[in-house]
Amino acid sequence: MMFKFLFLLSICSFLYADQENLLGNELYHASNWQTSKYQIVRPDLLLKAHQVGYTPASLDYAESLLLGYNFDQNIKESVEIVEKFVKLGNPRAQFLMGLMYSIGIGKEFDMAKGYRHYKGILTKKDCAESLEYYKRSADQVIKNTNMLDESLIYKIHLTSKFFDEDRVTLGSIEFTKMKANNGEPTAQKKLEHKQVFLVTDESDIVGEKYMNILMGTFNEPHTTYLVGLRHYILGEIYFTGNRYVVQDYDMALKYARLAFDEYTGKAAALLGKIYMHGTPNIPSNNETALFYFQKAAEDNEPDGLVGLGILTMDGSGTNINYSKAYKHFSDASVLGSSIGYYYMAYMHQNGLGVKMDRSSAFNYYTIAARNGHIQSIYNLGKLHILSHGILGKCEVVVELMKLVAERHPSSRILHKAHIEYNEKNNIIFPFMVFTMYAELGYSIAQSNLAYLLMESKSSSLVLFGSDDIKTRAFHYLKRAADQEDQMSNLLLGDFYFNGIGTSIKLSESFHQYIETYNLFKNAQAAFNIGYMYEHGYGIQKDIFLAKRNYDISFSTSMDSQVPAFLANLKLSLVHGAS
Repeated sequence: MMFKFLFLLSICSFLYADQENLLGNELYHASNWQTSKYQIVRPDLLLKAHQVGYTPASLDYAESLLLGYNFDQNIKESVEIVEKFVKLGNPRAQFLMGLMYSIGIGKEFDMAKGYRHYKGILTKKDCAESLEYYKRSADQVIKNTNMLDESLIYKIHLTSKFFDEDRVTLGSIEFTKMKANNGEPTAQKKLEHKQVFLVTDESDIVGEKYMNILMGTFNEPHTTYLVGLRHYILGEIYFTGNRYVVQDYDMALKYARLAFDEYTGKAAALLGKIYMHGTPNIPSNNETALFYFQKAAEDNEPDGLVGLGILTMDGSGTNINYSKAYKHFSDASVLGSSIGYYYMAYMHQNGLGVKMDRSSAFNYYTIAARNGHIQSIYNLGKLHILSHGILGKCEVVVELMKLVAERHPSSRILHKAHIEYNEKNNIIFPFMVFTMYAELGYSIAQSNLAYLLMESKSSSLVLFGSDDIKTRAFHYLKRAADQEDQMSNLLLGDFYFNGIGTSIKLSESFHQYIETYNLFKNAQAAFNIGYMYEHGYGIQKDIFLAKRNYDISFSTSMDSQVPAFLANLKLSLVHGAS
């Protein structure tokens, strides 16, 4: 009797929990949480979904409380919710806990420790200790890296009034002033209104905005080939989660199938990757993957050749044949595939069908790493350790592991912060995010945080006196410049020149512009060097060297040709320089 009662009680509990899940799911989707935009249309419904115990809603709610977005910030409650799900082994909760560690909520996070030991911030400078922490973070990234994904996370700078809108010349007040003084309306307006501009490449169009533009092209006149190309692009974006579109393997499969008849090579390679990887609704199928990779290889598609190489090397869906696999990887590398180079290096490193040769492995990993292949960067670091020991080339290995660690998917939040600031004028969320990642050692976050501190008029950021805000901006800009961030190197020269966050140091400013030009061949830096030679700021006045640097600026960038020409014209009129 007791057994029947307990059985009925368990059934009732299960049904009740199931009803709660259904209600939670309904409330959750009604709240219209959109991860690509970090936006909740109905926060009240998300809260209700959390209250009835719907896990995705609870974690979204905890994240909002942590960042102070959609709800008032409440770190204590956020930690309590996350800790509960960490104990249950929830991977997203574990990630959120890692994010909390990064800003000192709970234990310190490995990347923060690595950065501090590497640069000697608040602790003794210790390269070996830094490497240990960065390698831990890099290990986590590699564990979750798709070997067939060559994509990198976009980095977008916020830029201040010091940056020129024309993208190539990134520079100083003096450049803008000269353009304004010569009657250029855009420059005059920029000085009058202190407008904020964004310097980005095509990666600035991302997420839902990018998908809307892409989908909109279907309404334009098109050929069958172009329709196939667009379907392929949609499939590839959903497969990789590039451009901050939410990763969706089923949607990737849908568009890859649509593209296959019209755009065979690349679509076949994508289908091969999807079937090899599997989707939530379709299990991995190596035989089907092999069929599509063969179709792609017939069209000389490098991803198809790589896929064939992997299956042949592993004996998945076919017999193991190392020689054949190496040939496929080699053919793919000739066509520019960094993954092809990676697997050639891997086979040389492990002696699979070829002579074990660490030198060849090193060379091939280097080529793939230069193209941004994350696993190759990681393996290159490990090879350095094997060849030279931890202390042999410690700084080189730290830089490699840092590059890998910074490719963690969590860093996509940096772009969401950029969108919030640029499109919605939201300051608190970007400030929190950039502060977190600046402490982790991300140069892009340090640069953007400096910009927010200098340009924001929000009273919510004025936690210190105005002088201290400028000092903090200088502090973060210098950290970014120390990591060879081009924009920060250039701006640091401006800060020294104008005494922003530090005393006026013309000699330091001059040397900063010299360093920026030497590192990046930056046209604006060359112009600024010429300007300082012309007026004797921080260096002995030298009209010949002023003209020489204006000429360098003129020849380095089309956008610098007008101001450089005018500067040389002035030299000619005033000093007789030819």
